[in-house]
Amino acid sequence: MDKILLIAREFYPTLGGISSYIFDIYSYFSPDRLTIITYYHPDQKSFDKTCQYDMVRTGIYSKWMQKRKWATIPLFISGFWQLVVDRKIKEIHAEQVQSGLVVFILSKIFRKPYRLFAYGMEITTSDSHGFKRKVFGGAKTIIAISKYAKELLLRQGIDARKIVIFTPGVSKNYFETASVLSQDQSRRDLGINTQKKILLTIARLEPLSRYKGIDTMINAMKLLVKTNANIHYYVVGSGPDMTWYQRLVLQSELESFVTFVGSVSEETKKKFIMSCDVFVLPNRIEYERGGETTEGFGIVFIEANIFGKPSIGGDGGARDAVEDGKSGLYANPNSAEDVASKIILLMEDTNLSKRLGEQGRKRVLGSFISENIASSFFDFIQKTI
Repeated sequence: MDKILLIAREFYPTLGGISSYIFDIYSYFSPDRLTIITYYHPDQKSFDKTCQYDMVRTGIYSKWMQKRKWATIPLFISGFWQLVVDRKIKEIHAEQVQSGLVVFILSKIFRKPYRLFAYGMEITTSDSHGFKRKVFGGAKTIIAISKYAKELLLRQGIDARKIVIFTPGVSKNYFETASVLSQDQSRRDLGINTQKKILLTIARLEPLSRYKGIDTMINAMKLLVKTNANIHYYVVGSGPDMTWYQRLVLQSELESFVTFVGSVSEETKKKFIMSCDVFVLPNRIEYERGGETTEGFGIVFIEANIFGKPSIGGDGGARDAVEDGKSGLYANPNSAEDVASKIILLMEDTNLSKRLGEQGRKRVLGSFISENIASSFFDFIQKTI
């Protein structure tokens, strides 16, 4: 039986959007069809015991190497030996272009085809030597998570016939949770005023992620509170940039209108989504490190929609996640005035807000359920391996 070897820099129990996406999309593969090589993790034993996949971890030595320039070496060593001992492996997959370099070299040594995933900003940034274009160009298939990611690949000269799109999605249990939660009860559980209009952003607060537009939202709040004091903006997420954003709030004298919540559990995150009136993430495209940096897709928009919440998004992959006028609204991410006007529109036109939320939920149920996406991905690999 043909097997696949997946080499992943990011995989559970390390948390993150890529880890979650890769875990979900391979969920239809049995251990006899898929082996995953990823880094050593101090919590790996408890996770690997319950994991459905055949897991191979790099040695404990790799914990000192994972964030350094030689981070690919442990993955290469483990991948090399796995290909030596397991003759059933027919092709190699990489969960991103950084692990794609390992897969590219292994494919040359063992003469096996490879596939890899493309998300967005990593496609064009930091490629002064052209190795990314070479890795993408040599792949049998590139799995892009959005039409935006595909467009970036095409701009790099990648053959369109190699590119397929499999977006991230949300599990069916998100809808099940959304069906039993109520807004008032969720607000009471979180200590949120049931009479206020609540805006919500969920994001990692990192210097390289300032394109998410939280600073634009803070500037928009300065405009909003002038005419509506009955509004509050919550930011869920943590990171080294939190103090930078908090300073912006202090400088804008918005301490009574903006709350940084920090990291929360999955259960609490769902209650924050249910509590809000509008989910806002006005992400922009920035040009850094030789390419575009922005949201590759934005799974949080889909999560908000499954709870029946309208979303306001910006550029990049958010154009795939938010369908303007159907599941939410597009706002110019470089204009606090435009962001504020779109928020006012949704707060004042409750029928529009409700309609966008309901249409967004139907859209997610029709196109963005992770179990359905994983099934389609499995079928695609089965037919093309």
